[in-house]
Amino acid sequence: MAALGSAALDETATDVRVAEPAPGATSLFDKRPAMRGHPLVRTAVVFAMAVALIVAIAMSANRHDAREDVATASAASAASAASAVTAAATSQEQLELLSMRPERSGDALIVTGLVRNAGRAPAKGLTAVVFAFDRGGNFVASGRAPIEFVTLGSGDDSPFRVTVPQVGDIGRYRVSFRNDAGLVRHVDKRPNLQAHAQ
Repeated sequence: MAALGSAALDETATDVRVAEPAPGATSLFDKRPAMRGHPLVRTAVVFAMAVALIVAIAMSANRHDAREDVATASAASAASAASAVTAAATSQEQLELLSMRPERSGDALIVTGLVRNAGRAPAKGLTAVVFAFDRGGNFVASGRAPIEFVTLGSGDDSPFRVTVPQVGDIGRYRVSFRNDAGLVRHVDKRPNLQAHAQ
């Protein structure tokens, strides 16, 4: 009985051995850990992570470069605007009014004078414009005429003569100069400044 019980006990506790896998083969139970630890899998994972890191760095650098490009463009635009303002200010003061004299002929006002190009570049297509106002400051009439020289070189002078018809009694007049681009400001350089507004 004891022997039988011992045999039965031994049968219930049978140790089942799994056959050793052939060289290069993996068992069913070892397949998942082997895959996880496989050198090719590890290499692929490391490679994928490296690519993702490089892409992230490149995108960050592109955003940074884009911000720098915008900042550079803004700075260049501001510098260009400042240069344009400076150039405009320079060109606005390139003319000097050297003399000016009003005359009456009937009911017409005739204004003659002399203007100089004080800028470095030639001045082309200049027109003298005269506005007449009554003694209450109200606009009465205007006249315009090109200056005598079509092109006024740097440092050159040119006379001008403008007739304003049918003005009657006026209190003051104003002279300005224009070209195709618009108003060209001038500096009053007359030796004896009178009460005539520019």
